[in-house]
Amino acid sequence: MLQHYIHDDVIDESKLRRGIETLQSKYGKAYAVYLWVIFYFANVL
Repeated sequence: MLQHYIHDDVIDESKLRRGIETLQSKYGKAYAVYLWVIFYFANVL
């Protein structure tokens, strides 16, 4: 489920989610996408 939030924040270029800084705004888009891939495939396998 976490991968959905990461993906949504990257697509929307959100800075905050419920008052908390997003991964993208804190660590950058590349890091957020990298974590999204890990979480996505962890659920697929």
